[in-house]
Amino acid sequence: MRTLRPVSIKQKLTLIAILPSTLALLIVGLVFFAFDEITLKKAMVQEITMLSQVIGANNSAALLFNDQKSAADNLAVLSVNPHVISGCIYTAAGDVFAGYTRKNIKPPPVYPPLRGEGCFFSDNYLSIFKQIRLNNNTIGTVHLEYDLEALHSRRTGYATIAVILVLMGSGLVFAMSSWLRKAISDPLLDLAETAKSISQEKDYSIRAHGEGSSEIGILISGFNEMLEQVQERDARLDRYREELEQQVSIRTAELKTSNDTLKIQIEENARIEEELFRTRQLESLGILAGGIAHDFNNLLAAILMSTGLAKKYSPPDGKAYARLETIENACDRARDLTQQLLTFSKGGAPVTKVTSIADLIGDSARFVLRGSKSRCSFVICDDLWSVEVDEGQISQVIYNLAINADQAMPDGGTVLISTENVVVDSSFRLKLAPGRYVKISVKDSGIGISKEQMSKIFTPYFTTKASGSGLGLATSYSIVNKHNGLITVESEPGAGTTFHVYLPASLSELPEDQSPVEPEISGSGRILVMDDDEFVREAMGEALTNAGYHVSYAPDGAEALAMYQTARQSGEPYDLVIMDLTIPGGMGGVEAIKKLLETDPDAKAVAASGYAQGSILSDFKSYGFRGVLAKPFNVNDLCTLVHHVILYGE
Repeated sequence: MRTLRPVSIKQKLTLIAILPSTLALLIVGLVFFAFDEITLKKAMVQEITMLSQVIGANNSAALLFNDQKSAADNLAVLSVNPHVISGCIYTAAGDVFAGYTRKNIKPPPVYPPLRGEGCFFSDNYLSIFKQIRLNNNTIGTVHLEYDLEALHSRRTGYATIAVILVLMGSGLVFAMSSWLRKAISDPLLDLAETAKSISQEKDYSIRAHGEGSSEIGILISGFNEMLEQVQERDARLDRYREELEQQVSIRTAELKTSNDTLKIQIEENARIEEELFRTRQLESLGILAGGIAHDFNNLLAAILMSTGLAKKYSPPDGKAYARLETIENACDRARDLTQQLLTFSKGGAPVTKVTSIADLIGDSARFVLRGSKSRCSFVICDDLWSVEVDEGQISQVIYNLAINADQAMPDGGTVLISTENVVVDSSFRLKLAPGRYVKISVKDSGIGISKEQMSKIFTPYFTTKASGSGLGLATSYSIVNKHNGLITVESEPGAGTTFHVYLPASLSELPEDQSPVEPEISGSGRILVMDDDEFVREAMGEALTNAGYHVSYAPDGAEALAMYQTARQSGEPYDLVIMDLTIPGGMGGVEAIKKLLETDPDAKAVAASGYAQGSILSDFKSYGFRGVLAKPFNVNDLCTLVHHVILYGE
C-alpha cells in the first residue's frame, strides 16, 4: 500500500477499476481452461481405451494360434488414427508379440516393459496397457501410445483467446473508468487546489466550488463551513489578544511572587523524573534478566538433577563422584547468579517470612569481608523488631553494601553496621509510608562519593571502579524497593559514605526454630510431569522413577489436562501433577491448575518455575497448588516435596 501513496487519485481510481476486472477475467479463463483440459483428457482416455479393447479383441485369435503376421496386420489399422504413435501386443509372459510404429517417427519409439493395466499421461504422450482376456484368463496385453498434439493445440488456442479477452476487457474498462472517474476526481482535485491556495496565502475567505447531495458535495460544503469557522476564530483571537496583553502585566506580578514555590516544584519534579528514569532502566533490565534466568534455571534444573542421579550410580569413593559434587557446587553458584538476575525482573518479587534481621546482617557481612583488609563492627539494637523479608535478597543487599564499603577503603578500615527501630509519621522528611521500620546503616571511612555521582549510583551499569559491574547498588535498590522499603546515601568526598536501609517491621511474632527433618525421598503413586523442556522432563521422570513412582509426561497444560481426564476415567488417576508455570506458546501452570480444579477439586498439583513469580511462590495455595519447586532444584528437593504432598496433601 505504501507504493501507491505517491500515485494520483486519477491513477488510483483507474487501477481500482482495471485490476479487479482483469483478475476476474483471468480467473474465469483459467476455470474454463482447466475444465476444457480435464474434459479433453477424459475423452482421449475413453478413445484410447475403446481402441485398445478393439485391438485386443481382434488379436485374441492370433495370440491363441501364435500367428504374429495376423497380429501385425491387425495393428497396421492403427495408421488410420494420426494420433497413435506406436502400439504393440505382449504375450502373457510379457514378450513383445507384434508391434506397430507410425511412419516418419525418428528415433523410433522403444516398446516399454509390460506394466499393470491403466492409462498414464507424460509430458508429450498418453500410454495405455489393456489386458486381453479369454474365458477370464489373461492371454496377452495391448499397449498403445498417443501423442498430445491436440491437447497442446487446445492449450495454445485457449491462451491466445484469454490474452485477447483480457486485453479487450482491460481496454474497455480503462475507457469507461476514464469517463466515470471525472465525476469523483475533478471535484477532489479542485478541493485540493483550494486547500493548497489557502495554505500558501493564509486567506481563509477563499471557498471551494461544488454542490450536490453526494458524499463529495457534502465534503466540499463541510470544508467551506470549516473555513467560515476559522475566519470567526481568527476574529475572536484578535479580541482575545488585546485582552491578554492587558492581563499579562497583572499576571507578571503574580508570577514573581510564586517563583520560590516553582523552584521547589522543579527540584521535586527533577527528583521524581530521575526516580522514574531509574525505575524504567530497572524494568528494561528486568525483562532481559527474567527471560535469561528462566531459560538458565531450566538448564540448571536438568543439570542438577542429572548430576544427582549420576551420583547415585557412582561409588562415593570414586573420582567420578568427586567430579559430580564439583558440578553440583558449580550449579549452586550459578543458581545464586540467576537469583541476582531475577531481582530485577517483575517475577523476582520477594518470598518473605518473619526473620531476625540481626543474625542475617552478621552472617552476610562477616562472610563477604572474610580475608579482606577491612573488619566489621556491629551496633545492634537489643530490642530490634523482626522483619518479614526474603532472606536471600536482603542478604544480597548487606553483601553489596559491605563489599562496596570495603572497596571504598583500599588500605583497609572498619565497616560499621548499626541498626535501630524507627517510627515514621507524616512529619518524617523521607518518602516513606507511616509505620514502624527497622533502619540498617552501613558506614565506611573511605574516599566518599562526589555530588555529581550521587544521583547515578543506583543506576544499572554505573560504576566508578575499573572492575565493577555497576549492578550491586542497582540490585540493592531494586530489592529494598520490592520490600516496600527505602535506601538512601550520605557522603562527602574524603569523609566516607553511609548507606541507610529502611525495612518495614513485621507485625507477626518471630517463629520458633525447628529442627530440620530428614527428607524422605521414596514413595509410590502415579505422577504427571508437565514441562516444555524435554531435558527437565526426562531428569525429573528418572529421579521420580528411581524413587518408586510411575511417571507420565506432557509438554503443556492442554495435553496435561487431557491425560489427567483420561487417567481419571480409566480408574487409574494421577496422585500428583507437577506443572511448569511458564510454557512459551502454550498453556502454563496457572491456567492449567484453574481448569484442573474445575473438573477435580481434590486434584493435587505442585508448581515448578525457573522464573520465580513472587506472587505464586509466596502465595501458591491461593492459586490451588499444594507446593512449589523453584528451579533449579535437586533430586532430594523434588522427591521430598512429592512424598510430602502425596502423603499429607500439603
